[in-house]
Amino acid sequence: MRALVIGAGIAGLAAAGALARGGWEVEILEARTQRPEHQGMADLFGAGYDALEAIGLLPAASARSSTPFRIELQHPDGRPGPGYPTARFYGAFGGRHLSLPAADLEALLEDALPPTVRLRRGCAPERLEADDGGTAAWLPDGGCVRADVLVGADGLGSAVRRTFFGPDAECVRDLGLRVADVSVHAPGLVQELRGRGLVADGIGRTVQLCGLPDGRAMGAFIEHSAAAARPGRPDTDAGTFLDAFTGLAPATDSLLGLLQKSPALHQPAVPDSTAPDPTALGPASAGEPEAVAAAVVELPRWSTGRVVLIGDAACAVSFVSSQEAGLALAGGAFLGAALARTRAPEQVPGALAEFERRWRPTVRGPQRLVKRYAHKAVPRTRMNLLDRRFALRVLSVPGIARASARQLLGPIRGPVN
Repeated sequence: MRALVIGAGIAGLAAAGALARGGWEVEILEARTQRPEHQGMADLFGAGYDALEAIGLLPAASARSSTPFRIELQHPDGRPGPGYPTARFYGAFGGRHLSLPAADLEALLEDALPPTVRLRRGCAPERLEADDGGTAAWLPDGGCVRADVLVGADGLGSAVRRTFFGPDAECVRDLGLRVADVSVHAPGLVQELRGRGLVADGIGRTVQLCGLPDGRAMGAFIEHSAAAARPGRPDTDAGTFLDAFTGLAPATDSLLGLLQKSPALHQPAVPDSTAPDPTALGPASAGEPEAVAAAVVELPRWSTGRVVLIGDAACAVSFVSSQEAGLALAGGAFLGAALARTRAPEQVPGALAEFERRWRPTVRGPQRLVKRYAHKAVPRTRMNLLDRRFALRVLSVPGIARASARQLLGPIRGPVN
């Protein structure tokens, strides 16, 4: 049997690997010519950690894992603010947690693909069709890929979702935040961090920063969308978006200074038909950051006939949940395992319905929590700023950090295959 996967992100690669290991012939189409350089950190615990262990990638991922020993506020003048030891927060997972760059996780999943999987980068289908006889994708070169099942793993701006499930306006719920992830080789800055993760914030903006043992500095620049809605802003380049964070803290200024050396950073935004993500403030090449919306996707169903959605295309939970990568990984692997048990094409719709019935409860809780707490991700008033500083102090109290982790992240065990 044959599967066509649209999208080579975490969910798509996990599903493709599980299908191929189950004996399926798999082809992946990915619009980007190379893996994006600027991605955030992937926190894996609960279902995501379990999936990584089941795939056999836990040792390799652990070798790339890096968790700051302490999260600490940095004031604009460089003074350290309140903070807490991360061991008290992540202790809620009983040692079953790791954090690594999402780009590294994608690389591990891609390297682990069986040799029978064909991955075609720089190839976005021009037209998709599906009926009782199977699915088809027409390519720019005039070719056509036919398959028994079509897996839409093409992210928040999914073309598969728009084709088979309706317009984005009916299912994408903007959380009022914009985020740009940045990754820069900065060994000097990493040395200054000394294993800490830093937070810097102002009204309407916040930055989360950490360093990795290989010398990379990772930053998440988050802005309340009300601040981003001034005239001309929706069409701006990522460089202009990031300029608004100057002055929040010396560490973030250092990271931005290094990033300014990128020649692609201030290129004007030009419409890109190969990546039709309506939530993007401007398209990005693999080597430049992009500022995108934080959103959840809520659909009444994830499959129709022989077409199924996974990952952000089906049920985005956004970075606010800290579970985006883990749920993408676990959901992709769970779908692949469910389909691998089918023995005939006519069994595919039933397998997809069963996958959705069992996986949907796992994502329902994180989505509910995201909608409840997203407004607290960025301080919007002076009082919000004071509340965040108080929270950082409280999390240093033994027992409170662990209880907060359970409350914010909830039960996250996935179904057992």
